[in-house]
This record gives sequence, structure tokens and C-alpha cells, in this order.
Amino acid sequence: MPTTISSIELRNEYDDVSRTCHERMEPVLVTKNGERELVVMSVEAYEAFARRSELVAALARGREDDEAGRTMPSAEAVSRLRSEFAR
Repeated sequence: MPTTISSIELRNEYDDVSRTCHERMEPVLVTKNGERELVVMSVEAYEAFARRSELVAALARGREDDEAGRTMPSAEAVSRLRSEFAR
């Protein structure tokens, strides 16, 4: 569960929030007027999150292709790739 702070705490305690994001490698949830407003995270944590999101999206596309019958035997795929890269 991410740490939750108010927007005022973020403004007044930025250095502490930044340190928390870097040390824990997890996001901090920021609220405004009691409502969830923002998520703050380190660049490293964001990049890791983005890579995982891209992987999940690619896996979902692969599953959709499989379910739609847009597949081929691996030997054929390798052969096509070799032909494509030989050009």
C-alpha cells in the first residue's frame, strides 16, 4: 500500500517525500482536499513501471493474436525473420 500524504505535506516536506520515493522504490499518493490527486514516484520506479506496463500490453496483444488464430509455427516464424533480416 503506497504512502499517502496531502498536497500541503508534499509542498512542505518535498525532500522527505523524494527520499521516501527513492529509498522504497514505490509511489507516494498525494491527496488534495481529501481526494486522491496525484502519484509521485522516482524516475527509476517510473521507468520500471513503464517497462512492466509495456510487457503486459505486449503479452495481451499476443494473447489476442492467439485467440484470433493469428499465429504460426515457431519454425516458420524464425524462417520469416531470417529472410526479413537477410535483406
